[in-house]
Amino acid sequence: MRQKYSQAFKEALVTQILTRGDRTISSVCAEAGVRRRTATKWVQRCGTVSAYPPQRGRMTWTAEAKLKAIVETAGLGAVNK
Repeated sequence: MRQKYSQAFKEALVTQILTRGDRTISSVCAEAGVRRRTATKWVQRCGTVSAYPPQRGRMTWTAEAKLKAIVETAGLGAVNK
């Protein structure tokens, strides 16, 4: 049976993937208990999070962008599936 995820959970995971730093997508997905392929589809559908620079090579973060990413993803583990 397929698992249903809330829109808030999907958005939080996409944000965490887009702001993952040196972590792999696979490790972020494993921590959240979501298959990598599923999360990849969510990222493709969602595009990018407008508050963050596009993912191309190494990202240069402003202090404000770092803080925003931390605040938005801090409760990811607490979001209900």
